[in-house]
Formats: sequence, C-alpha cells, structure tokens
Amino acid sequence: DVDEILFLGCGSSYHLGTVLSHYVTRHLKKPARTLIGSEALLSLNSNILNDKKYLVVAISRSGETTETVLATEKLKEKNPTVGMTCSTDSTLEGLVDMSIVSPSREESLVMTQSFSSLLLIFIKAVMEMSNFDTSPLKKCVEDSRKVLEKSFEIFQGMDLSRFDHFVFLGTGENWGLSNEAALKVKEMSVSFAESHSALDYRHGPKALIGKSSLVLIQLTDEDRDHLRKLREELEGFGAKVVDVGPGGDVDLDCGLPRGSDAFLRTIPFQVLALEVAKTKGLNPDSPDKLTKVVKLE
Repeated sequence: DVDEILFLGCGSSYHLGTVLSHYVTRHLKKPARTLIGSEALLSLNSNILNDKKYLVVAISRSGETTETVLATEKLKEKNPTVGMTCSTDSTLEGLVDMSIVSPSREESLVMTQSFSSLLLIFIKAVMEMSNFDTSPLKKCVEDSRKVLEKSFEIFQGMDLSRFDHFVFLGTGENWGLSNEAALKVKEMSVSFAESHSALDYRHGPKALIGKSSLVLIQLTDEDRDHLRKLREELEGFGAKVVDVGPGGDVDLDCGLPRGSDAFLRTIPFQVLALEVAKTKGLNPDSPDKLTKVVKLE
C-alpha cells in the first residue's frame, strides 16, 4: 500500500540500494529508487512529494550512519520504514518499523562480505514475494567458491602494476554493482576508478581509455551482443577487458531470474580490489583516511 519504494544509504549502502531498486522494479513491478542519505536529509523537498506514500528502506551496515539515521527519522513520520543493517541494537534498528539484520560480522573498514550478505537476503525476499523458486539460490551460494577461485586465477595471473585506470560497466542492477566496484578499488587500493552505465561509456568517458586501463564488464543474456561489441572496441584502444556473466571470463549461469545473481557478481571486483592493493603494498582492510562508521558531529 505505497506509491514507491525508497532506498536510503551512503557510500556502499547507497550502491546496494541502487542494485535493489532496479531489482524491485523489475520483479515486483513497483516504482523504486535510491537516495543518498544526505540528499534525503538536506534536500528532501526536491526528492519527496508530500502527497505520496513511500516504503523507506534505510541501509547502514553499522546502523549508526548519521545522514541515514536522521533522514529516516524525518521520513518515518508519514511513511513505513525498514532498516537493513549488520548490527543489533543500533540506532537505526530502534527507529524503524521492521529491521533486517544480517549475521555478517566483518572486521574490515571496507564493506565487502556485509554488502554481499545484505544483497542476498533482500534478493531472496523479493524472489519469495514474486513466487519464484528460491531453491537454486542454495546452489549459487555453493558456487561462490568457484567464482572466488576463478577471480583469483584471473587477477593473480595479471601484472596489475601496469594498470592505473580501472573502469566498471554494466546495465540495470549491474550498473549499481559497477558503481560499488569502482568504490571498492578506490577504498582498498587508492587507485583511480570510474563506473558507467555500459553503453554510455562511449559518450565521452572512453576518451581516457588506453593501455593502462583495466575494464570489468558485467554481462547478461539480454545485453550480451551490445557489450561484446563494446569489449572489442575498448580492446582496440589497448585496454585489458574482463567480463563477468554467462559465457564470460568469470562464467555465471545460475538459471536465476535476472539480477538474482548480483551477490555472486560482487566477488570478482572485490578480489580485484584486494589484489591491486597487495600489488601496491597497501592494507586493504584499513585504508588511510577512512573510518568504519561515518558520524557527523
């Protein structure tokens, strides 16, 4: 009984919401979008209509992210709220009408395992609401080991020191994942990374492509033909390209409804970020300048 589903989050949690908003619209046939926590907090009237009712899904690993907590507090006056966290007894959990708490407890400052865990939980919920058979999810979780091993095989087999430009491309849910991938490389390896909706990369940003560029493309059965042509074009400029998806360098073919394998697609770019950090002699779990929880005084 709502007009729109509104995901709230900052950083990785915002990207998680972007993936889920595409997934909800695709399978629940309900309008959905994502707002950065600070946009909901500081510019609410340009994003929210007073005559509409929203289901607010606030995402914060710690449940303490200042912008997300304060925006949720504002929005809960008129709208039902759900919190997605990895922490029990958090401020966010105390605010919302219903909470989803992942069992993930990662020590790293960087959101990796928790991102994939929350993604899987919400995907399963949407599949159940859409009356999809969720039993294939178990095999996909089991297949995660193969995806992990293949990802290490690919990236440990490269001379990553030759790359100083990392590009992540995808469409739909995979565009949200590409945004998260770029953030992971920035956080974990302090490297220049960017992300784009796949074919939009042709519209200007490809000016930066060259021999020092490593591109990761998220493939699906629907966009395969277009993205294969894009790969050929980028390779023609000297870039190294890796694709993830059915028939890709990292082959994913779980037989699930589109977008439902998103939690598996996080693995290759997380491994890439780890390996680039190791190449540069950095600690990927404790990046300089970052904190595990962002609180504004």
